[in-house]
Amino acid sequence: MILVICGLNGAWVVDIDSAGASCGKIAPAPHCGLHGCNLLMSNESTNMIWRWLVLWCIAARGLQAGTIDEVSLFRLESGGSVPYELKRETTHVAYYFSAFWCPPCRKATPPLVEEYQRMRDAAVMPVEMVLVSADRTEQEMMAYMENYGMKWPAVKFGSQSILDGYAADGIPHLVIVERKSGKALAYGTGPSEIEKVVAEMRNYSGVVGDFKIGGLVDRYGLLVAVLLCGVMVLLLKKFRDSRLRG
Repeated sequence: MILVICGLNGAWVVDIDSAGASCGKIAPAPHCGLHGCNLLMSNESTNMIWRWLVLWCIAARGLQAGTIDEVSLFRLESGGSVPYELKRETTHVAYYFSAFWCPPCRKATPPLVEEYQRMRDAAVMPVEMVLVSADRTEQEMMAYMENYGMKWPAVKFGSQSILDGYAADGIPHLVIVERKSGKALAYGTGPSEIEKVVAEMRNYSGVVGDFKIGGLVDRYGLLVAVLLCGVMVLLLKKFRDSRLRG
């Protein structure tokens, strides 16, 4: 049985037979917005249903055996790109879908860079983080990596489509994948959800300590602004009433 799940950000084709389920994504369309780059779907309930269907497809399918190790990776060293292979000790891979042109990505990247350094400081490194760029050109991707001090490897530009099965409806997006099975264990899109994924990732990396994306202004700035506007409206109303009584 073939089931096509359609959404405003693309479509998933699910093939269900006696052997199980396999899913393939077509027409992926990452977009950027000021609230985690998830502004394509206005109905929040529809968006959540769509995400759970996508996650079910990813978990059911994963990547074919060996695909993760076949992804072409490189790392920046001395201003140039050097081929990179996952280490034998790596049991999980955290794919970070991101781009320089996306404001929430630029907010999420510095804390992730610090988290990666904590991972590197450990005796062993069971989790490897890998950038999957959504930049428009290879030059933009390289500049993004260099300017933000990304020491983690990245998927070779032009080869990102092999990981479309782990992509979401927006960026920044972080997904933890078990290397052996290729199954997605946790995922999140947008800064607040990425914080939750990092907490899950620490179950495998062993890193401890605080991890936050953005400060108090980033988290509560809009709420404070709304409250201040409400206070101003009340004060103006009180002032107007007093003038009318006078």
